[in-house]
Amino acid sequence: MMTMAAALSHPLRCYAHVQPSELARAFGLATGVVLLVAAIMVPTYPGASFDELLLEWCGRGATTHAMSTAAAQGRPASLATTVAVSDLGDGNEMTTLLVKYPPYGFTPKHRHGGAVTAYVLKGTVRSHVSGQELADFKPGQTFFEPVGSIHLVSENPSQTEPAELLATIVHPKGATLTAFID
Repeated sequence: MMTMAAALSHPLRCYAHVQPSELARAFGLATGVVLLVAAIMVPTYPGASFDELLLEWCGRGATTHAMSTAAAQGRPASLATTVAVSDLGDGNEMTTLLVKYPPYGFTPKHRHGGAVTAYVLKGTVRSHVSGQELADFKPGQTFFEPVGSIHLVSENPSQTEPAELLATIVHPKGATLTAFID
């Protein structure tokens, strides 16, 4: 049997003796913890779906956009993934999100907890921010969402091609990054 000091001296040795059944047991335990946390949170968030509870528990690292709203409208939803979070040192953070729109995908009406600059990477993104005109943006183009503005339209108008943008949000630490509006 390997000593703890020997195992720690070489990371690959740590798992050399682990049996598949032990890995399965560890995975089962981790899954049980996630389900237990979700069950505990259900009374706190009545009517919330498991996906919403899991995202609330996971925090910013796993962000999706109102999938149920998109499904209700018969359109695919966009998907946002956190790429980076940087501490700006003044009580603010800068969060960068990669937003992917499938063909004809959209994000429901929303607002952000800070100022947003969006840079289109691929396809066409149609955007209408309160106080601005509806416009289509192509790769290499940007648009800006001032603090407090409402993003009325955020969609991929193409029925066949996906679209992507990189969104940078400067916001107070702990702010809600995206709040959907009915």
